[in-house]
Parts: sequence; structure tokens; C-alpha cells
Amino acid sequence: MAMNSELYQPIRFYDASAKQLFRRSMYYDNNFALVVVNKDKLFPFQIERAAAEDIITEVSLYDRNDEFKKDITDLLTITRHTDKTTDYIRYFASTNLSESLPFGEYYLYITDGVNDWYSDLFEIDHLTDTIEFEYHNLHDFAGFLYNDSYQNKFRVRGLIEDIGEYETYKEKIEDFNKNETTTFHKEQKLYRVSVLCDNTLHDAIRIMAMHDTINITNRLDESAQIEISDISTSRFESTRYMELKIKFKIVDDYVIYSDLLENINIVEKLLATKTGKILATKTGKVFKIKRTQ
Repeated sequence: MAMNSELYQPIRFYDASAKQLFRRSMYYDNNFALVVVNKDKLFPFQIERAAAEDIITEVSLYDRNDEFKKDITDLLTITRHTDKTTDYIRYFASTNLSESLPFGEYYLYITDGVNDWYSDLFEIDHLTDTIEFEYHNLHDFAGFLYNDSYQNKFRVRGLIEDIGEYETYKEKIEDFNKNETTTFHKEQKLYRVSVLCDNTLHDAIRIMAMHDTINITNRLDESAQIEISDISTSRFESTRYMELKIKFKIVDDYVIYSDLLENINIVEKLLATKTGKILATKTGKVFKIKRTQ
């Protein structure tokens, strides 16, 4: 069978149940779901297969003890896009399900009557203590098909911190006496989010950091577009889990100083072309730029 099980998604799919992480002997004693899912909406996913006319005939929810819980085939709208020799089986998770799913730890079983796919575990639970990452790319990337409105999205339990650090960028000129004068100075505040992850989720987050657009939503349901500056890991001994610390900055939230008056006009024109409402305030040649919804 031709299937790429190495799409680095937060929830990975396999062509055999034996490949699911919670079944592997090395993980028996310490295995639990990391990705948290809304009871009214599952996570987006993509699966690749060799081009075929077979349609998806079943999507079922099983608990970690392999007990059948629910046939959700009719609740999901799964699309098929063919690119010569490859089919992309995709679920966009763009609308709510017609009925809520039960709380608990589950995996998905999907079949087209010929091929079978099994997901890793995920948890359906309340989302009050979770943060959400949403990301997409202008062009197809890392095996994902991004030719339309598809966006990757997942929720995990985590904490966003103001770490009191800034990213600094300066431009200077030097006179004949080698005295330097700063002509441009930018300070952008850095934040950090800490999450518990395994190798699968770590892979997905590393690939996410390479995408064109990344958004984060905190526990208060406040969203912002971000750029990831650094990712560090600290593994817990004798387990498959690690703490992942993601350092990031919020796009369009920074302070700049410019010694060139024409730069102010350029920046203001640039802001006027962006979507959303922009607040720009100036004190002399220093101005604060912040996006608001």
C-alpha cells in the first residue's frame, strides 16, 4: 500500500494499528493523549494514498481499549483531491459537528474499503485550560496540500509567559571620527509558551515553525499572529515525554525609532495596506505599532 505516514501532523495516522504509539511496548507504562479536541469539532487532518476511486466508507471512534464508541462517518465532510498519482484525503474541521462527541481518550479508524488508517490517541475534553496553534502556508509544504483554505490546527495544555526579553535590531552610521549614530532601532517583545509533548508532537511543532503564517490563541480566547524565534526541549527521564519551550514574538507588535523622517511615511503607508485596525502613535520619532481586531 502507498501511504505516507510521515506527514508531521499533531495527530499522526498509520496504516496498521500496531504502529500506534500507545501500543508500542516501550510506552505501555506511560502513555496518555496530549492533543485536546473540542467535543463539537475534531482536528483537521490529511492522509495521502495512491490515486484511486475508492471513497471513505467508515470513520469510527474507538477508545484506547479498542472499544467501539461511535460511527462518525456522517458527521465529517472529508474531501479528496487527486494530483496525478496521489490522493489527498482531507478533513478541514471548519464547521461544528451535528452532535457532540463523548469525553475521553480515543483514536480514529478510517477506511476506504481497501486501505485502513489508525490515528494516535487524542483527548476530547473541555478546552478551558488549553492553547491553540493554527498554521498554514502560501504554497504546498512538508507534504501538506495548501491549495485552498486548508489550515492545520491543534490544542494542547500549556502556559504562555511574558519572559521579559526583547529582540533588538539596530542600524547605525559612522562619521569621520568613527562616532556611531543610531538611525534605526527596533525592539520587539518576546514571549514563551511551555507545553508537554512527545516526539510526534515535537516533529509537528518544528514543521509548524517553518510555515508562513502561525497564530496562537490563549486561554482567554485572545488570538495573535506570531513568529517563532526559538524552540528548546527538556526530556523527562524514563518517559517518552518532554517539555517544549517555544519562544515567540507577536507580529506587528513592536516599538521602532527612526532618524529618517521619510521612514515614518513609508511605515505609515505600509500599515495602511494591512488588514485589521492598526493603531500607530508617535512621540517624536519613536512610534508604537500594535494590531487590534
